[in-house]
Amino acid sequence: MRVDAERSSLTFVRPFLFDPERADLALQLVSTAKAASREAVMPVWERVPFPTADWLPHVADFLVSSPGSPAVAEAFRLTNDFVQSESGLAAKGGFEFVPKRKAAPAVPLHLDELQIVLFRNGVGFVVQRWQVTSDSPAAWLDVQHYGRFAALDRGGSLRRANAPTGTAATSFADLDARVLACSDLGDGRKVPTRDVFISGRTLPYAVVFLTGSDDPEWPREKVLYKLRRLFHATQTHHPDADQLAVAPPHFVPYLKDQWFFHSLEGGGFAAADAPADDFFRNALPNHLETEYFLLFLFTLQQRFTLMDLSAEVARRWTSHPGERSRRHLRAVFEGIRDRLFDFTARYQFVQVVQRENHHRVYQAWRQTFQTAELYDEVCGEVREMSEYLHDRDRQAADERVTRLTLLLTLMIGAPSLAIGFWNINISGITSTDGPSLWGAVGLVAAAALLFVGVFGLVWFLMRRR
Repeated sequence: MRVDAERSSLTFVRPFLFDPERADLALQLVSTAKAASREAVMPVWERVPFPTADWLPHVADFLVSSPGSPAVAEAFRLTNDFVQSESGLAAKGGFEFVPKRKAAPAVPLHLDELQIVLFRNGVGFVVQRWQVTSDSPAAWLDVQHYGRFAALDRGGSLRRANAPTGTAATSFADLDARVLACSDLGDGRKVPTRDVFISGRTLPYAVVFLTGSDDPEWPREKVLYKLRRLFHATQTHHPDADQLAVAPPHFVPYLKDQWFFHSLEGGGFAAADAPADDFFRNALPNHLETEYFLLFLFTLQQRFTLMDLSAEVARRWTSHPGERSRRHLRAVFEGIRDRLFDFTARYQFVQVVQRENHHRVYQAWRQTFQTAELYDEVCGEVREMSEYLHDRDRQAADERVTRLTLLLTLMIGAPSLAIGFWNINISGITSTDGPSLWGAVGLVAAAALLFVGVFGLVWFLMRRR
């Protein structure tokens, strides 16, 4: 089979994390970012509305800003001036990618769009959407497989098609770093970022329309299997019948010979010999790159938020906190708990779309990323740690009460017992006989010390047991 390059696209998604308390600053930096060219100063980004027409209203409202209620996420795309300018990406002549695979030819590419999506809970994405201008399944598989690696010695080199000889090779990840730096996001910038997925790797999202009859070299099952598993064209594979089957849970049927496919490392949509009418040539590819892609991003955001919360619990926890450490841990876990409550209220939904196909895809992504299990795990971690800290605080409070009771007993009980035991009369005060005032004080002090010594010895022996 061959690839209908006109209808197909390949998207690389780079997830990252940033401090949620700097979300407003990050959004401001992106929305006001400028770049200088020889002609003028040009904006780097322009806002893009989310395609939420078919979303449930109470969920869609969170993705649309209103006075006094900012959106939980915003999307921006590179302006055309920045993409084309020599001071920007200089993409006018297109690009080509040379996979690391031995003897793999250069593959011509066209950059359709580059976006940045920021969620206020501290999860962001850089999104590169490319058109691979080749009908070879091998070329598509190679770009998908090798393009997700940042390291040139593992992935491959990306270069402008009209770049001068001797121009340094780059990667798709270098584009991510450059556009983040233009907005002062990233290492050493105003809003630092950190990895949440495998370091130096992105998640591919492929929309592939296959055409033509099967041939011995590229039968349909082989193309789909390698596409879902992110294999390169010549990678050895030996699947069993269940793995080769184009059926759930790895493939979710959409229409006849059309499927959504899912994995922990990426996914997308594939169609074989789809009709050539306007819907399948224009409307469906657009829906796959916007409405269905937003569901992919939304579930990725859920996954990485929960993973970050779980990692935060692991980083912050200590099994033997002292009193000062408990106060610090309590403050830390209150912050984690507040983030979890915010996520539950505004980002964690079992249903977000009304339409059947969209909902099935959303549920498939949630099942693949195990967001329900991750949510239960984080809730359990936070609940167990909070209960433990509460028990330790209650134990410490009981010990303080015990010590205070002991002190009061020594201050009041010991003198009272001594006076009662010796029936002390103070000469010149309570009678004409008996010891003087200072003699009575000495007797009481001696009795108190004896009482404290016996009580302390018993306390020490009980604690050792």
